[in-house]
Amino acid sequence: EASRARRSYRPLTIALIDIDNFKQVNDTRGHATGDAVLRAVAGIFLHSLRPSDVVARFGGDEFALLLPETTAELVMDRLERLRAAVADAGVLPAGDRSGKPVQVTLSIGVANWPDDGPRIHLVLAAADARLYEAKRRGRNRIVGPAQDAELREVGAENG
Repeated sequence: EASRARRSYRPLTIALIDIDNFKQVNDTRGHATGDAVLRAVAGIFLHSLRPSDVVARFGGDEFALLLPETTAELVMDRLERLRAAVADAGVLPAGDRSGKPVQVTLSIGVANWPDDGPRIHLVLAAADARLYEAKRRGRNRIVGPAQDAELREVGAENG
């Protein structure tokens, strides 16, 4: 998708998504429950996105979404609905004896090619920095370019 976006000079939004406190799910409920949570979250992603969007597991509890022909501003509402859907969904894995559904939330960092850099690795770095800013702000939130600009403005006013 990144190569296609560059060849056709069409925008590409990248969202890096972290399942908040996922290690705690594995530690307290077990890896089978953690695996069920991963499958449930991935299912919500697949159900909520366009056929042209790409979902990939990017690490233990991280996913990457590639959203072709979109800008970060255009996808923020869609990502907010996705974040809310995951927060509202409870996962009760088969065989789990606790009887308590697992509730998880998402932290999301959003960046866009070409606005956040001429190379995809720079766009990924921007999305990653925004993901960690979402976590720093308390998790269960999205940070994109607009929120990034607000931070810079506040810093300039206070500096």
